[in-house]
Amino acid sequence: MKRWMLVMLFAIVAGMLAACGSGEPVEEKEYDAFKEEIAKEDFTGFAYILSDYEAEDNGYLPVLEEVFEEEGQTLVYFNDQQASDDVHEVFNEDSKKKDLFLPIDTIAYIENGQPAAELEVTEELIQEKDQETLRTFVADHS
Repeated sequence: MKRWMLVMLFAIVAGMLAACGSGEPVEEKEYDAFKEEIAKEDFTGFAYILSDYEAEDNGYLPVLEEVFEEEGQTLVYFNDQQASDDVHEVFNEDSKKKDLFLPIDTIAYIENGQPAAELEVTEELIQEKDQETLRTFVADHS
């Protein structure tokens, strides 16, 4: 009887931990992993490629992290500004391919591996009072 209760307790705790997921509002990926993940037929979520040096220099990521955390969503992203030269070169070549979707300097909502909506990430968007446009975009696609 005690073993059964311990097994049940363990199962409940394990289930709760699994349900929590990573819990990170923004999840940085290496380029290949990012590209593969957002192209999966079963991927539904938000994705972003930080390519603009101003986005890196002006601290867009902390603002995005705050909004996604408050909205209870996760943003998967790749930071091209911090990529190695080799990875950057591959990314540049891939960005020319018409059949490959890459959300460059936009936040894309992807549903079942297909882009469903996009929001361009600009200085105005980040500086907007309470980031209302971004919050609405995230909430509308949650």
